Amino acid sequence: MSYVTERRAAPVRGEQQRAAPPRIRRGSEQPPHVRRAAKPSTPTYQPLRLTARGAITGIVAVSLVSTLISVWSGAPIVSGLGFFVASVFAAFFTRVKDLLPMCVCPPVAYLGGALVALALTSAGGDEGARSALLSLMMLLAGAAPWLFFGTSAVLVIAVFRGLPRQIGRFRADLRKDRS
Repeated sequence: MSYVTERRAAPVRGEQQRAAPPRIRRGSEQPPHVRRAAKPSTPTYQPLRLTARGAITGIVAVSLVSTLISVWSGAPIVSGLGFFVASVFAAFFTRVKDLLPMCVCPPVAYLGGALVALALTSAGGDEGARSALLSLMMLLAGAAPWLFFGTSAVLVIAVFRGLPRQIGRFRADLRKDRS
């Protein structure tokens, strides 16, 4: 924005000498000595991005907590729903370059979280080990639809976020290593 100013003629002898304010020509908005306050810079929005390791750890943690709640409350849907929600959030918040390892791990992450939860809630001794194993089989059988749909949702989200490109890069890296 440019401002065009004009100064008045110098005062004649005997008149009081004082600095005359600059006149503003028509069409200009403000004199140059009046500065506008700079707008405070607003921080740009940076979405949360996880590494594959962080996303998998989140799935294990949510699976552990949801399985504990499921076992203690007697509501088996809680465990599967926790896995589904954690998997979808992990697919959205994982960095694009880490999508490939994150896509193959959710069922194994759920198994790890569920195994720890059932080990914590089972009784000790031989009967406790058998009980934990049977509980795990029952839990996995009940959670199978959730595991299927959760893993499918992860793959669909990852495909739209750039998984095919990551697979292509992975294949190109494998070809380089061969030669």
